[in-house]
Amino acid sequence: PEVILLSTPPFERIRDIKICATNKLPVLVEKPLATNMREARRIVNYMFNKNLLLMVGLNFRYLPVTQKYIKLIKDETVGKPSYAKFVYERWRDGKLNYLNKYPLRMDHPMLWEQSIHHFDLIRYIYKSDVKNVYAQTWNPKWSMYKHHTNVFALFELKNGMKINYLGTWQGSYKKLNFEWRTECEDGVIIQKEQFSDLNYNKKNSSRLIKVPLKKITMWRYDSELLLLDFIQSLKDSKKI
Repeated sequence: PEVILLSTPPFERIRDIKICATNKLPVLVEKPLATNMREARRIVNYMFNKNLLLMVGLNFRYLPVTQKYIKLIKDETVGKPSYAKFVYERWRDGKLNYLNKYPLRMDHPMLWEQSIHHFDLIRYIYKSDVKNVYAQTWNPKWSMYKHHTNVFALFELKNGMKINYLGTWQGSYKKLNFEWRTECEDGVIIQKEQFSDLNYNKKNSSRLIKVPLKKITMWRYDSELLLLDFIQSLKDSKKI
């Protein structure tokens, strides 16, 4: 093989990465990269020292709704962003046949399997890394998961943005409740569905303006773009 798409459970990730590196293979790895920061740093440093490309498959970046969200902010359609609220409330039945079962027993399943996507999008869309964060995780008494399925976080980004985040996998209502609302100088941007329904509103107006989005086949379209990005990164790294 020329590359490895690594989608094994994350518990022995450093072992799997070393096998790939021994064979001098670049790796596109499924998130989470690791289940703790110490091992994540070990993996990154290991691949860096081996001069091999390592990329984490965070596919939500490639969705049309994500790209349009970025454009609204870049074009300052409703002015510069100031602060935001990100809510993801879901009942996730981890025992369903088509789902991986390891999240049922891993530490911080919501954080490492779901919130990681949201935190990446926050950094990606607002074009800034995190300066400060206050966070708590916990597990409701009725949870089917061994460890914490609720995540609360308050972020301050280096560019001054502040984001209030709440995510859960064990909400008591089975319908997904999603809202990503960004308050800007001249209005607001609101995403009402996880992969669609993007709107903006001019200040002093009660009318939401819906943003047209390209129709796609979910999980296929974004995965194709992720793979193309990985291939391009390989080509670019060979030029250095």
